[in-house]
Amino acid sequence: GSTGGNSNLQTVCLDNFILGIPDQYFACPGEPVQLVAPTANQGIFTWDPAEFLDDPNSSNPIATVSETTTFTLTYEDLCGNQQIDETTIVVDSEIDLGEDIGICPDGEVTLQVDIAYQDVQWSTGDQGLFTTVSETGQVYVDAVLDGCDVTDTIEVFSNPLPLYTDDLDVLICEG
Repeated sequence: GSTGGNSNLQTVCLDNFILGIPDQYFACPGEPVQLVAPTANQGIFTWDPAEFLDDPNSSNPIATVSETTTFTLTYEDLCGNQQIDETTIVVDSEIDLGEDIGICPDGEVTLQVDIAYQDVQWSTGDQGLFTTVSETGQVYVDAVLDGCDVTDTIEVFSNPLPLYTDDLDVLICEG
């Protein structure tokens, strides 16, 4: 409007709710992921946690995480109005052979992974979803899950035969 020769600052806040970022992104551990928020002509973007981002004040920072992490985006317009939204980078990096396992002397155990894994390679030399182990020591598996390289290790140990002092002629070994 007219100010009679004087100047004044007029701020008009026209940005409606501009956020609306994706709920989730999927990544392998350590794989960079570009977070994407709609651009605004004016205003301040702040992502948290900042330590995993190349620029926490960008509308589209690059995040690098090794485990599933939720990010909060706060946008503040020129009038001080804040909008907040969240997104999660889901890191698909798990393969789990379970707890260490014992076998009886001269026994064996079969280890397996889920059918979702591809290119499964066992330290025993086996390929595929299963391996049978009859010796003690560490056994590891390498595989691919949703394009991510995954690995896990399990310890196979020997369960000693129990000693019985009664007259029963039965030996039982758990495992």
